[in-house]
Amino acid sequence: MSIRRINSGKGHRYTIDGKPVGGVTTLIKKGLPAPALMYWSARTVAEYVADNLDQVAAMEGMGRNSIVAALKEVPWTKRDTAAVRGTEVHSLAEKLVHGDEVEVPEHLAGHVESYTTFLDEWKPKPILVEAV
Repeated sequence: MSIRRINSGKGHRYTIDGKPVGGVTTLIKKGLPAPALMYWSARTVAEYVADNLDQVAAMEGMGRNSIVAALKEVPWTKRDTAAVRGTEVHSLAEKLVHGDEVEVPEHLAGHVESYTTFLDEWKPKPILVEAV
C-alpha cells in the first residue's frame, strides 16, 4: 500500500495507491456530530456566559442577533485555540521522542510533562513520528 500526501496551494490532499482519499480532519468535518460534541458546544457557551457575565451584559446594546452571533462562535474559538495548542505540543513531542532538547513555554508545561512521563514509563521505540 502506498500512502501519499500531496501539498497544493494552502492545503494538501492524500492518495492511497494513487486513488484520492479524505484526510482525518476532512472526514470528521463531513461526518455527523457526535452527541458529546453537541453537549460540549452547549456547555462551552454556558461556561463562557457564567465566567464572563460583565462582558455578556455589556453586549446588551448590540441587539439580539449580534449577541447570538457572537456567543455561537465561542465553541469554535475555544476549539481553534485548542488546535493551535495541540499543534505546538505535537511539535515539541516530536522533538522529545527523538531525544532533542526543547524549550517549553509555560502554558504547555503540563502537556509536555505528561508526555515525558509517558516516554519514561512506557519507553516507546518510535518507528514513524508525525507521519502520514
